Amino acid sequence: MWTRTKRLKQQTGRYSRVDGIPYALPINSRASPALMAAFTIDASKAAALMPGHEVHPLRLWGNKGVLLVTVIDYRDTDIGPYIEFSVAIACTHGPKPALPLWPLLFQKNHGLGQYVVDLPVSTEISVKGGKGIWGMPKHQANLDFRISGQTLSSQYDKDGKLALRIEIDRPGKAWLPLRARGANYCQFRGMLMKSLISFRGKFAFRLGRKASAQLTLGDHPRVQPLKTLGIASRPFFTGFLPSASGELDDHFECWFLSYPALPAGPQEGLESVTGLGLSQQWLTPPSAGGRQQPPLLPLTPEIPQMTTSSSGLAFRETMSGPLALHETDPLAGAIKGRHTPFTFHATIRIDDMEAFLRDPLHEAHLAAHVSYPPFGDNLPVKRGSFNLFKSGDNPGTRLMTYGMAFEHQGREYYLAGTKTIHDDPGSDLWHDTTRLYCRLHEGPDERGPTVGAGVLKLGLGELLKLVSSMRSSREGAAGIQAVMHFGRFFLGALWEIYLPLARGPGAAAHEPLSPPVNEPGAPR
Repeated sequence: MWTRTKRLKQQTGRYSRVDGIPYALPINSRASPALMAAFTIDASKAAALMPGHEVHPLRLWGNKGVLLVTVIDYRDTDIGPYIEFSVAIACTHGPKPALPLWPLLFQKNHGLGQYVVDLPVSTEISVKGGKGIWGMPKHQANLDFRISGQTLSSQYDKDGKLALRIEIDRPGKAWLPLRARGANYCQFRGMLMKSLISFRGKFAFRLGRKASAQLTLGDHPRVQPLKTLGIASRPFFTGFLPSASGELDDHFECWFLSYPALPAGPQEGLESVTGLGLSQQWLTPPSAGGRQQPPLLPLTPEIPQMTTSSSGLAFRETMSGPLALHETDPLAGAIKGRHTPFTFHATIRIDDMEAFLRDPLHEAHLAAHVSYPPFGDNLPVKRGSFNLFKSGDNPGTRLMTYGMAFEHQGREYYLAGTKTIHDDPGSDLWHDTTRLYCRLHEGPDERGPTVGAGVLKLGLGELLKLVSSMRSSREGAAGIQAVMHFGRFFLGALWEIYLPLARGPGAAAHEPLSPPVNEPGAPR
């Protein structure tokens, strides 16, 4: 059980930028499925993989230690979506090893946690933040995450070789409310670094003989030390969180690692992260059918290529949030739909920006894919629209409306969403701009009966990507002016705040936003 610390409560609603990475505090994740499995191992051999003399394998009985495999599909974070594949050894922290099982009863006294042996992730920005700030052994690899009716699995490839694959039998319905805090111990820069992560969600699990999983170790050099641990052929525990929320503490601790003699050989240091960028692009997943990066939308006949003679503009937007079926009120749906997030990845193109801003009946073209657990992933939107206009009753209020028609199992559905933005100072502007109040209708448009409702959100990371994705069909100063004009109208005061962050440190206010590299949906 855990509650948010006083410091994190004080930090809520504030922002940081560390090593060039923007964060909305506290640092959290939302709507993230996770699988886990625990296997017994040889504790003495596990001790040989641990650095220094302050972390020791947790012993269950005799010489039995614990290997923990945890894979999290982070779908909504400040640094974008990514998969994280954790391989760790349950451990204690202190000058001496603890008695068997004793740390499970007195966790704080023994510094119970896990020593992270390997931590591949999907994106470069996750490596830069996780390793550079918290010292986690992150590196970019080819990962997938697969959920089927009977099993859950994830595969980790590196350099064209299989490193590790885990598959567990799905452990029934998630029913147990779980709120927990865990400690990660990692080795970096010759130090032992400790960070805390908290998570909550409904949990399904199996213990003992009911737990079933298959762990496959491949030929990649990174996992060869694991083959010395005598890993049991069957797990004694498996678990599944269909939609977890997590919170990473910005506070961490570190200690020098000490040895009887000066350690020989090179150690991994800051040089391993200083050259990394902020890319959220995934490496190619190792297998078809798994959870992959949401596709970048190509140009389609419905979204024509803009010409230089038009005053066109385009941008990408991703929003995600809780939506519940059988609800008609968005706020009520947001409460009940915490475990069924609705997500859309959209490309919005305006063929004539002047007409779009002047005429409320002038719609922008919207192409998108939507994902919703009751329906499936990456469902194409057959017909989409986007409108932005000022309210006639209140000139200081702007309305944005979104419409998306899609199909599921032969039935037509239509998502209708509205943002109401009041141009008044204060924190409400962030809330107004980043909340889309939605109703899901059955049928081709919003005249159909309402079958669901919820509230979608635009996170800080997605807002920065939206800003950096804006492109004008005009070149030179005219194009920059067009983007600036629309950006101020679209985001109000937030445009001036987040434009420098989206461009990166050192960018001048008049510099054009550089186009993304190798993105087939980017306007040219």
